[in-house]
Amino acid sequence: MTRSFPLALLALLTACGGFEPTAEIPAPVTPIVVAPVQIERAAPVPEELPTSDVVAEIVEPSVSPVEPEVAPPTTYALRRGETLAHFARWAEMPVETVADTSGLDLDGVYPVGTEIALQLTDEERSIVEARRDAHHQLRARNYLNSRGSTRTAFYRVKSGDSAWTIASGELGMPVWMLESLNPSTDLERLRPGQELLVPVFEDIVVQVDEAEAAPSDRLPSEEAPDAAE
Repeated sequence: MTRSFPLALLALLTACGGFEPTAEIPAPVTPIVVAPVQIERAAPVPEELPTSDVVAEIVEPSVSPVEPEVAPPTTYALRRGETLAHFARWAEMPVETVADTSGLDLDGVYPVGTEIALQLTDEERSIVEARRDAHHQLRARNYLNSRGSTRTAFYRVKSGDSAWTIASGELGMPVWMLESLNPSTDLERLRPGQELLVPVFEDIVVQVDEAEAAPSDRLPSEEAPDAAE
């Protein structure tokens, strides 16, 4: 690199005549300083993040168990001669279950119309109803055969009549027999002019002792029969 003479020394040599410049000495040039340009580079992306540094927490939503819908129980109005044991046998379930579902006591004596509740499917309900009807039909048929009855007729309810007076007083038979022939009729609320299907007996029976029937046939509602208005 060429080093320039100081200007004061050059002027002195010129004045003394000992130095003649052969060329024009250029003025000193101020060096240009170029600042370095910094290029930022993106940091390399790791192919896989270390499992120790990143912990992913997966929270599963809480789902409450869906309970199956339970159909309401099927209810039956207790008829004469029926007990909890009958329904337990028809439904093929313990009598304790029948009592618990119905809210009744096993040792209780319940009047006609007491509701019996059973938890049944549609198929089981059909079976219970078929067995119930078959039970009453067989019971009535056996009774009619024992009395030699082969015909039926209609009886028109009169003022003052009740199921007990019609069955026992007029026909000489137990009330449950009248109920078996008229299952859709509410015998506790008879109306004058209403017609009931009754058997025609060939024999003559003056009075029927209801105590001779099965103990379950005799319900408290029969002790004080309501007369038709």
